Amino acid sequence: MDLHDLEYVADNYDLYVNVLQSKDEPLNEKTCVDFHLELSEKYGHGGIIDIGCGTGCTLLPLIEHGYDVMGLDISQPMLEVLNKKLHKKNLNTQLICSSMSKFSCDKKFSLAIIPRSGLKKKSNNKRIMKIAAQA
Repeated sequence: MDLHDLEYVADNYDLYVNVLQSKDEPLNEKTCVDFHLELSEKYGHGGIIDIGCGTGCTLLPLIEHGYDVMGLDISQPMLEVLNKKLHKKNLNTQLICSSMSKFSCDKKFSLAIIPRSGLKKKSNNKRIMKIAAQA
C-alpha cells in the first residue's frame, strides 16, 4: 500500500517529519529550509517549482521570503493540508496534484527543487531529469 493513498499520513506528516528529523540531525527542517533559501537567492528569481512539496515544509518559507513557487505533489491530501496552511497565512500559490514522472508544464522555472528524500523511491529518473531540465 502506498502511503500517499492514506489521508491520515497527510494530517500527521509534519509530526512524523519532526520526529524523524530532530534539531540534532544534520538534515533537520531548519537546515533544509536554509539550504533551499540559499539556492533560491542564487537561482530562484525566475520562479521555483517544489517537486514533492508535501505539506509545504520548504515551500512555505520560500513564499514567505517573496519567491514565486509552484508546488507539485502526488498526494491530494498532502496538498489539502498545505492549502490550509497557505490560507491561514493569507498566502497563495499554484498547487498541482501529479506524479513527478507524469507532470508536464509549459511554464519555465529558474529553479527546480526536490527537498528531502523526494527521489529515493522514484524509478523513472530519466523522465524526472527531463522535467527538471524545464527549469
